[in-house]
Amino acid sequence: MSIVYSTVNASFKDTITEDALAGLIKEGLLPDEFREHIYVFFTEVPISAIYEFMERYRVSREELRRYYKQKPRGDVDD
Repeated sequence: MSIVYSTVNASFKDTITEDALAGLIKEGLLPDEFREHIYVFFTEVPISAIYEFMERYRVSREELRRYYKQKPRGDVDD
């Protein structure tokens, strides 16, 4: 089990696989049922683990940057 999977799913009953997370990022989708998981990905996963995730799932910097700009902000954990 990877640090990305463990971290993004630690506090939630419903889990998301890394493969599914990568697919959401690549497709630019932000489903309500995974908004908190995505927030955790960007705020709690170490940057080194994010780089490894990007390499493993072939997520480009541009795809991640574009997705980051639409991620949930301020409406989760504030």
